[in-house]
Amino acid sequence: MKSGHHSSIAINWPPTNHGAAAIAAARSSPDPKPMSVIRGNMKRWSFPLLLVFTLFSPSIAGDSLTPTTSLLDGQTLVSAGGIFELGFFSPGNTLNRYLGIWYKKIPVPTIVWVANRASPLTDSTGVVKIRKDGSLVLLNGVAKVVWTSDSTASASNPVAQLLDSGNFVLRAEESIAWQSFDYPSDTLLPGMKLGWNLKTGLNRYISSWKSSDDPSPGYYSFKLDPHGSPELFLYRESTKIHASGPWNGLEFSGVPQLKSDQNFRFIFISNQDEIYYTCEINNSSVVSRLVVTTSGQLQRFVWLDAIQDWHVFWSDPNDQCDRYAACGPFGVCNSNPSPTCSCLKGFQPKSTQKWILRDGSDGCVRITRLDCKGDGFVTVSNMKLPDTTSATVDKSMSLDECRESCLKNCSCRAYASANISGALSGCIIWATDLIDLRNFVDAGQDLHVRLAASELGMQANMNSGQSRRNSNKKKVVIVTVLIFSGLLLLGIGGRCVLNGTVNRRRRRTSLPSFGGREPTAFQAKRHCSDDEISACKELDVPFFDVETILAATNNFAIENKIGEGGFGHVYQVAM
Repeated sequence: MKSGHHSSIAINWPPTNHGAAAIAAARSSPDPKPMSVIRGNMKRWSFPLLLVFTLFSPSIAGDSLTPTTSLLDGQTLVSAGGIFELGFFSPGNTLNRYLGIWYKKIPVPTIVWVANRASPLTDSTGVVKIRKDGSLVLLNGVAKVVWTSDSTASASNPVAQLLDSGNFVLRAEESIAWQSFDYPSDTLLPGMKLGWNLKTGLNRYISSWKSSDDPSPGYYSFKLDPHGSPELFLYRESTKIHASGPWNGLEFSGVPQLKSDQNFRFIFISNQDEIYYTCEINNSSVVSRLVVTTSGQLQRFVWLDAIQDWHVFWSDPNDQCDRYAACGPFGVCNSNPSPTCSCLKGFQPKSTQKWILRDGSDGCVRITRLDCKGDGFVTVSNMKLPDTTSATVDKSMSLDECRESCLKNCSCRAYASANISGALSGCIIWATDLIDLRNFVDAGQDLHVRLAASELGMQANMNSGQSRRNSNKKKVVIVTVLIFSGLLLLGIGGRCVLNGTVNRRRRRTSLPSFGGREPTAFQAKRHCSDDEISACKELDVPFFDVETILAATNNFAIENKIGEGGFGHVYQVAM
């Protein structure tokens, strides 16, 4: 095994000593050869979380225990397919002994479950057995109970069996009295449920080790909150530090990268009996596990044969917007621009000074308070939905019904669809501050935020006024161009007329007859002199006399006026 920032560790894997004599000899050896195990680590040499095994005998026959058999320290159970192994181990530099489960075939032994996390054995006298009452127990050298399943298999002939899924079950006939999957450690294996059994009140969650030497529950835990629209939270002790967002029928709205594919199927179940999240593996060649680390990271690992090591497939928190409530109430976090925090439309920073210093923790406040009279909504797209712990959910409502319900409730702050898979359905209503908002580039969903009538008017004016301004801009440009062009043409035309008048005086007799009438400017331009031809060519529109213009504008009637500018009034004419 490679070593980096820690001293070299001797490895004895697989164990080769056999029998009681070998066990006794190993226990008396001043320098037993340990086996190192790496936990939740991307590189073995980057974070020395080492577990040291001292296993001195091979597996006992099979994968099961019965009331007539026991498992001693130094013996192991191996699942039928040889995938998982159960036995005793010592983590890190401690000599304490724990009962645990690890992968059998993977050359980097990795603990996935620990029975007596908070109650270590201080020596190698531990024994696992099934008592007469059908409970599974771990006893120390003086037959004192160190750990128990707290469940009994009441039927005759109970059996404790290690399955290829990594689940250690206590069963009687066809019923399961207890299973290790209901009591995870720091690892969620495929098929494990993270969440609640609503009938029994059982809450299944994972919690970090306290340290590499101590598998007892540490500072971090990953749990499902069943209130409102259920979502997953990462806690440091009792403080939320990361939230998944609610399940929207496709994914957790705050973790869009967790989409089902050909290898993984991410599942969320919510009914009257249970609420839970789980992951299934579609490809049997994929080995994966989800771990909450001692440093407070959620990491999904996959085993890569090519490098013979665990690879981080996914990790959270990833950036500052993954931090819970990073921008406070009504504040929106976006990791792309800088600063990352902004306020929802209709809101402004609560603390301008903190906002300038890029501390958005105080969030935002409304510019105009709601008065429940004429309030409406502004739609914000590509959003991670806010914390739903206190939200109200109605799965039977349509989105339009959800909007009406929110409008009728003066406390309603926002609403959204509960399910965006296929046709939008279900309703989530928030009656408290909107916390933990995040904006994505091409993920998330629509959130409809309530605003006061005056803010909506401003927004409506901004929206509808924008199209008017765009249209007006075109008119202004057209009118301005026309006026400027008109002046230019008048100048050119004036020059042509002036020059034409002079030429007429010089060459009046040479001009052709126009039926006894004086030629108009339009007619005259066709007879410009050679030195005037360049200017006259620019004159492509006819001139109109005053009578024609008065008739076309109905004597400059006000109803024909369409605008005015620096050059005067602009009228619409009928030709």
